[in-house]
Amino acid sequence: MALRDNGKLSKSVVERLIQDLEKDTDVMAMAADILGGQAVWSKDEERTLSGALTDPSSLTEDTVLDSHRRYSRLPMALRFLHDILEKDEWDSDFSLSTSAGTPSSNDMIPSMNLAQLILEGLTPEEPGRLKSIPRFVFHKYDDIYEEGWISDWNKDAIANSIQDNSIVVEVEPLSWKMTKTLLRALDQNCRNIKYYVLSPVVDVMAESLESLGDLKNVKTTVLHGSIEEGLAFIRSLEPEVPKTIAWLSLSTSGHTREEIRRLLASYHNALHSGDAWLIGFRTEVPTQENRMYKQDNMELDRVNQLLEQPLFDFDAFEYHETYNKEEERHEASYKVKNAHQLTDPGTGRETTVDLAKDELIHAKLTYVWSPYEMERLFEKTELIKVEHWTGKNPWSESRCYDLHLVSKTTERRE
Repeated sequence: MALRDNGKLSKSVVERLIQDLEKDTDVMAMAADILGGQAVWSKDEERTLSGALTDPSSLTEDTVLDSHRRYSRLPMALRFLHDILEKDEWDSDFSLSTSAGTPSSNDMIPSMNLAQLILEGLTPEEPGRLKSIPRFVFHKYDDIYEEGWISDWNKDAIANSIQDNSIVVEVEPLSWKMTKTLLRALDQNCRNIKYYVLSPVVDVMAESLESLGDLKNVKTTVLHGSIEEGLAFIRSLEPEVPKTIAWLSLSTSGHTREEIRRLLASYHNALHSGDAWLIGFRTEVPTQENRMYKQDNMELDRVNQLLEQPLFDFDAFEYHETYNKEEERHEASYKVKNAHQLTDPGTGRETTVDLAKDELIHAKLTYVWSPYEMERLFEKTELIKVEHWTGKNPWSESRCYDLHLVSKTTERRE
């Protein structure tokens, strides 16, 4: 079946592609990965898969990827293709050049474009919702933390708690330092680990992973999606393969207690007995950490670096922090000193964002958990504690985070 009509991916072709994908055919599953930018492939894989798009008969058992990688992203690929069909300006927004190889993720999925991700936060559609800066801007810029949740003192113990020949899925990766440390520890201590990273911005994550060089015992793959969308991916994995979900403190601290309880309960049903969570919680927000955010205009500076243009003028904002007693969380924002506009944050079209005097741009929420709250969470979601690591504030001796390895041992009671 030809996937391109006159150099473009036609609507009728996508409809036929969806039909074949729903039959789980090998060629169409791999084709959807390419069309959706769902994975990072080697050059040889790109050539093989690109050839499959125009000549499916060219594939043989010796040239395709292993069946696990073929099928693992099928649910997200289907969702992507269904979304394409709902686009109003379909032909102009989603076209493929016949001279191109594998399309980049930014060409194919607007939600994976970092500039657009930032713009979405600054132009919320929901009435009354604060403008915000996505926390992902700190992925490669987490240098304010002298001591990570996964660091030299506990990395080997954490890696040794994960079985050989297993799958690790990291969701909402907000700290490259922790991801990098965990990957290297797994490579040194484990064998045959498949490590998937579920990220809203595939190209940024892929670039970071490439900087690690070759890993002998860990095979990495980047997937596009949110933690909620990861449920479909987890369900698609072989039940007999041990799995660990890594959800670390920088990410969990931005969710409400009810959101975390609901997510753990949902994932519980997608996992199997013996599968595990590596999950971290903030137990304190160091004053020195907030001071560094304030002095360095950190979020604003990171956005400017990522966009490679001065979207934010530091002198036009002041750092604002408070503790919300009702919600039991720390809140950090940037207050607009005087009304002005932000113009065209690199999205390929002229865009303006109106800012009013004293308006707040949300930077981060931090929910702090007590030991009792963590115990109750695991009881309610029917997860059993296996290991536990406590970290100290790098600027004092107080406890600032807890990292838990918890396991599913039973089917969840409804």
